[in-house]
Amino acid sequence: MNEETEIEKREQAPVIDGEEQTLSTDGEEQARVLTQDVPVFDVQEPEEASTPVELTEQGPFPSNISVSAQEVMPAQGVMQTTEAVPDKNEKKSLRQRIRRVTSQVFYGVDLYLFMFTALQGILYLEYSFAAGLSGGILSPEPSDFFYGVFVVIATIAALCLGSLYFSGKAERGVLFERPNVCQEIFEVKERPGPGKLIAFAGLIFLLQILFSFVTGIFELIFNYFGYTLEYSEAMNAEYNTSWTLFLYAVVLGPLAEEVIYRGFLMHGLKGHGRRFAILVSAFVFGMMHGDFQQTMFTMAIGLILGYVAMRYSLWYALLLHIFNNGILGELWVWAIGKMSDELYIGLLIGLLILCAILTVWLIRKGWKGMKAYLAYDRTMPGAWGSLVNLWFILFLAFSITEIVFSISPM
Repeated sequence: MNEETEIEKREQAPVIDGEEQTLSTDGEEQARVLTQDVPVFDVQEPEEASTPVELTEQGPFPSNISVSAQEVMPAQGVMQTTEAVPDKNEKKSLRQRIRRVTSQVFYGVDLYLFMFTALQGILYLEYSFAAGLSGGILSPEPSDFFYGVFVVIATIAALCLGSLYFSGKAERGVLFERPNVCQEIFEVKERPGPGKLIAFAGLIFLLQILFSFVTGIFELIFNYFGYTLEYSEAMNAEYNTSWTLFLYAVVLGPLAEEVIYRGFLMHGLKGHGRRFAILVSAFVFGMMHGDFQQTMFTMAIGLILGYVAMRYSLWYALLLHIFNNGILGELWVWAIGKMSDELYIGLLIGLLILCAILTVWLIRKGWKGMKAYLAYDRTMPGAWGSLVNLWFILFLAFSITEIVFSISPM
């Protein structure tokens, strides 16, 4: 190699840290020169990193490390990203939307109750008119069988009307997340298991016994002022006197009430917050019964059924509702009449102890999960204020009127 060629190569060699490095034709020498004194940056392991990770010359970030835009952008000359704060117009628009949704939900509930009540009245008047023309063939008052027929027809018609209304809202994307509202409300989101279902049933039985004492206390208070709750039509009705009434009490009534109150109403309000939807549906379910003795108890079990329907599925809430009406409401009352006082007291104490154990087990096993589930999303601002609308007020006025008339002079 001549002297001119050697000088030319030295001039082309890179300068690192102020020292000239000579490139040789040997591959190993080239690798040594190119890597000599080149700084290498290490990436900390995710669990040991206490400061934001920076981009390095070794390649991309590990897949389990998330880095925000502020962590990789230069500190100066770059606008920092901040969460947008809604202005007054946006807040007003949100409250108007919440109020509109709540109003539409209660319009559908009122539509169901109007059809259910009005159709029963129309059928009763038609029967009375037919009885007057029958020349004594039909009794002036309808039998339990015919009264059951009236209730079954009214329930089916009201449920169909309510379903058409809410299905139309779902198809237009107004109230529900999916266009198929039945698929949404009956979706099985989680399976509680037979143990939890039995524990929920035991809790309902405990509440029924507890509120029987509570209503007894209120009866004494009303007796002091010359009134009684004992003449309540709903509480004194015997649904096992005809198969039509029994069908309504055990199957058709629970189905309609679950679809309307835990289905359409609760899922329609779910966007306002889970807790809000469950509380409002339980309140409406209790007030809808229009009876002082039933209102408090049905509100309490409405909370249980609402939680079960929201977290698991409407199917499980329907199963518990049928258990309450069929087993606790009809079969238990029938069995009491066949027992001696000693057998009844012994069986009642045994069931209370069993249900108390199941309730304690349910609370110990699932209390944290219940709290975490209900705390997952917060109630939207303006949700409670949205109840101040025409259709909810009409529902409230009708229900309170029924409750007042269930209190009779002694």
